Amino acid sequence: RADKALYQAKSAGKNTYAVYSGESANGHVYLNVDSTILDEMEGLIYIINKEDYGLLYCNGELRELLGIEEDEFHNRKCYQLLRGRSALCPGCAERQLSHNSYLVREDRDETRGIGYEIREKLFYWGKHELRIELAKKKEEAEDADHGLQKP
Repeated sequence: RADKALYQAKSAGKNTYAVYSGESANGHVYLNVDSTILDEMEGLIYIINKEDYGLLYCNGELRELLGIEEDEFHNRKCYQLLRGRSALCPGCAERQLSHNSYLVREDRDETRGIGYEIREKLFYWGKHELRIELAKKKEEAEDADHGLQKP
């Protein structure tokens, strides 16, 4: 499986990788991501399998915050790695996400004492429905809304 993901990444070109997930009808989901583009974006970015909440991608800023290497998040549950929980976060399954627009909400990571503005939506990767979540620290999100930049 890892060999197939590696082959998919190499086929997609430089600075990409593929993540294998066994949650598809044929047993394979490959998410080819140009990590350079996503890693350069500000904030925490992660992509989750909608069906089982397995993490398929975490950008560099999130990996740094969590103190993990690039290959340590693959298919770990988002609620385990991001929140240290053994079950879904409250309200997660009930949120009505859309493919057309982002749902914007506020949340607080109590273990780190950080408030976030989170934008999340659904998208299809082939036949697979995934979630993308973009999180910014609360003060950074407010500054961006007002056109301010931190020195």
